[in-house]
Amino acid sequence: MAEKFTLDAAEAESGLSTADAATAAQPSSNLPGLCIGGYMTTLLGAVVGGRAIGQAQAEARAVANTTSREFSITTIQTTEADNTSLLTT
Repeated sequence: MAEKFTLDAAEAESGLSTADAATAAQPSSNLPGLCIGGYMTTLLGAVVGGRAIGQAQAEARAVANTTSREFSITTIQTTEADNTSLLTT
């Protein structure tokens, strides 16, 4: 049979105090943070990460736009060349 659980208040308080002290000793503990994916991160870290994601997305869009533009130009040039050969007598 299971034993009855008894909370040792002094031990629990001591453990919580130790945890608070360890948190306070961390370099960014005085800055507010965000919980992302189950991990705590500083607001500065979240901003830097967000900006990096935004920059990567902008670069990906630029590459996609350039590729699309090059494809369109090639298609137009090919079509014009085909039309020119048809119109030449």
